[in-house]
Amino acid sequence: MAGVKRLAAGVWFALAVALQLPSCQFPNYNVAPDEASGGEDGSGGSGSPIGGADTAGAGGTDEPPLCDEGLSFEPVVPGSWLGPVAYWQGAPGTELPDCPEGYAEPTDLHAEPVGGPVKCSCTCTPSVQKCDSPSDVKIYSDLGCANECAKASSLSCSAVNACSGASVSIYAPVSKPSGSCRVDVQKEAPPPPEWEQDARFCQLDVSVEACERESACFPTPLPPFASQLCVYRLLLPGQEPPECPEEYPTGPKLLYKTFEDQRDCSACKCAGPDGGRCNGEVTYGNSSDCSQSGKYVIGADCKEIPKPSHWQVNYTMVPGRCEVATEPEPIGSVVGSGSYHVLCCR
Repeated sequence: MAGVKRLAAGVWFALAVALQLPSCQFPNYNVAPDEASGGEDGSGGSGSPIGGADTAGAGGTDEPPLCDEGLSFEPVVPGSWLGPVAYWQGAPGTELPDCPEGYAEPTDLHAEPVGGPVKCSCTCTPSVQKCDSPSDVKIYSDLGCANECAKASSLSCSAVNACSGASVSIYAPVSKPSGSCRVDVQKEAPPPPEWEQDARFCQLDVSVEACERESACFPTPLPPFASQLCVYRLLLPGQEPPECPEEYPTGPKLLYKTFEDQRDCSACKCAGPDGGRCNGEVTYGNSSDCSQSGKYVIGADCKEIPKPSHWQVNYTMVPGRCEVATEPEPIGSVVGSGSYHVLCCR
C-alpha cells in the first residue's frame, strides 16, 4: 500500500512540473542513468551533456533549455524596450500578411522614405539701373583739369559757383550705372516621394514564463515574417535613436507613419551687372535754364571752355549684363517625420 502511495505522489509531482512550464523546458542533458549516478569509482562519470557543456550541478550550463516545437529560446526584453515582436517588411504596395501564430495586434509602418533630387536652374537679370550720380562731372579753375572748383550735384540745370577766371576746363569720365542683379532660382518639380519598404510588426499574444538566465521560449514567427524576434521603442520627434541592446543587436531600424519632403535648391549667385555705361553729354552756358549752351561729350578729354554760369548733365545709359556666377545645387531629402519606432532584432 505504501508503494502505491509513493507512485501516486510521483505522478502528481510530474504533472505539476509540466503544468508550470507551458513555454519552455528545463535542460534535457541526455545523460544515461549510470552516468548520472556516478561511475564505478564514485567520481560521477563523464557527466557531460551533448555538446560538452557543464551540468547545472557542476556550476551551470551553456546549453539552452529545449523548447517545444515551434518555439525558440530567446532573451527576454531588456530595459526600457518593448516586445518581443514578429517583424515583416516588403516592397510598397505588397499585401500585408496576417500576424503569425502567437502574435497579434499588428502595427503598420514604413521604412526609408526616398525621392529623386530636385532639378535646379538659375537666371540673373539686372534690377533697375540708373545713371543718377553725376559727381564725376567736374569743372576746374585751371585749363588742365587739375584744380577742381565745381562738382555736379544733380541732373538738373544748376548754377556754377566758386569758379573764377574767364576760362575754365571740364572733364567727365564714363561711369557705371548703379543697380544690382535680380536672382531667380527655378526648381523643377521632383518625382513624388515614396517609401522604400512597408513594414508590419505584431505583438506577442501568448503568456510566456521566463526560464534560466532571463530567457524564455517564444513562438517562432513563420514566413513571410522573419524568424528573428525584435524589440522596439517609440520616440518623439527630434529624439535621437538609441543603440540596440546587446541581446537584440541588429539595427536600429527606424519606422515611420509619415514623411516630410525637404528637397530644395541652394542659393544662386550672380555676377554684375557688367558692361554698363553712363554715356551722355554736359551742356553749359550763361542762361539760367541751360537753353543756350555749349556741349561736352562725357568720356572725352579735358576741355577748355568759357566759364559758364549754369550747367546740366544728361546721361544716356547702356545697361549692364548679369551672369550666373554659381549655379544652384539640389539640397535636402525626404525624411521620416513625427513620432517613430526604433526596432532592434536578434
